[in-house]
Amino acid sequence: IGTTVPLTITGENLTGAALVITSGDGSPGGVTVSDVATPDDSTLTANLIVAPGLTPESEPRLLIVTTESGQATAEFHVVAAGLPTLTSIRPGAGAPGLAGRANGIR
Repeated sequence: IGTTVPLTITGENLTGAALVITSGDGSPGGVTVSDVATPDDSTLTANLIVAPGLTPESEPRLLIVTTESGQATAEFHVVAAGLPTLTSIRPGAGAPGLAGRANGIR
């Protein structure tokens, strides 16, 4: 909140893509997109500008990438700065019922 977030999207068929952010649950707007560029067919870069007055939201927003071929979407949340962030959890999978018992969790 109150910051500019550089964004890099990687994939395929991104040349000429447009990027749109949907409105939030309590505050329509508040997140704008600038400097959208597709330097190559597999990369889209942009800046997300999150307004200083925006409050954390319980409902996700959609990031929509559109090309002549169609659309792709991803969800994201607006959160206050300084909150914990998880980037991965290991193990990512295990046998049903065994992981919790090994750690004394039921």
